[in-house]
Amino acid sequence: MALDEVLRDSLSNLRPGVLDNEAQVKLTVIQPVLNELGWRATNPAEFKSEFPVDNRWVDYALGTRLATAAPHPLVFVEAKGVGRADAKGEEQLFSYAVNRGIPLLVLTDGKVWNFYLSMAPDNPPDQRFYRIELTQEAMIPDYAELFRRYLQRDNVVSGRARLDAEEQLRVAKESELARNQIAPCWNALLSAPSLILRDALVDAVEKQCGVKPELDDVQKFLRGLHYDPAPAPHNPVPDKPVVPRQPSRKRKATGKILGYVLDGRRVDTRSGSHALRSILMEFERRDASFLERFAAETRTASRNLVARSRDDLFIATPNLKEKHSLLLDNGWWLGTNLSLPQVKGHIETACRLAGVRFGVQLTLVERQDSRTI
Repeated sequence: MALDEVLRDSLSNLRPGVLDNEAQVKLTVIQPVLNELGWRATNPAEFKSEFPVDNRWVDYALGTRLATAAPHPLVFVEAKGVGRADAKGEEQLFSYAVNRGIPLLVLTDGKVWNFYLSMAPDNPPDQRFYRIELTQEAMIPDYAELFRRYLQRDNVVSGRARLDAEEQLRVAKESELARNQIAPCWNALLSAPSLILRDALVDAVEKQCGVKPELDDVQKFLRGLHYDPAPAPHNPVPDKPVVPRQPSRKRKATGKILGYVLDGRRVDTRSGSHALRSILMEFERRDASFLERFAAETRTASRNLVARSRDDLFIATPNLKEKHSLLLDNGWWLGTNLSLPQVKGHIETACRLAGVRFGVQLTLVERQDSRTI
């Protein structure tokens, strides 16, 4: 059975109320996934359950010489019942691996798979380099790709999985470091506006109205951005009578994005959101800083269009994350729930940030129809 099919069966088994305990999670989810990744339970030299560690037992040890007198596992996998892959399980897993040189650790309840670099110089939560949540059937190909990258036998044995994990953790930590400095640096610019920021605003005003503003006025404005503007006074009485508008019966053009063409190569997608996802992933592969810049450009008070954590997507309406999110590369998530014009606008923004000419280098493949509104 292919890995995609195993993951599809796992999603079905992980429905609420189906699996009652850890043993069922192991039998119906974890072992079938490991088996499809090349770790055969029938090969004790590479796969051992209940592996002994100082009078305790880790649920699974994966390696190549486990049947020798001095076994050296490459992966420890600790299994839990659904909903129990928590900090306590994390502490337990790391206690098994301490001072043993195990490169990769996995804590899973079947639904959530947490991947760690055991020898990274941080506390256990900061050693996690990836988290997979099996929640969406549409995301199964993406889940499968991630499992193969970090847990497939050949990748683990060759050391490729460890190298990819180290790079993933490095990128995540550098991004976090830079992200944490955005607000302090912005506040520093506002408290003592730099010449670059001041001059950029002066040029923008002059371009808009043809008159260059006074530098003192610009400085005062920039410093004032530290404070929330006073709310506008409420006037319950409109200046003019409001005339109700008659419902429109015009024909409004609608449609659907079926894909895109980038530099002469056509990519077909299921929807506009999937087209946006594919474009963002392509631009991120070209430039590792792209998603950070795109996130800053599209962030609003109520939502983050893209975020490293799925929980950070919908600030005002967190319940939308289950049905309206797609996984990107490098652990990023895309919040969907977007109208067609919004999708197009975000694709144009992505092109601008990537230095790609929208409508020339990248064009959308659309199906047009109409409806009465």
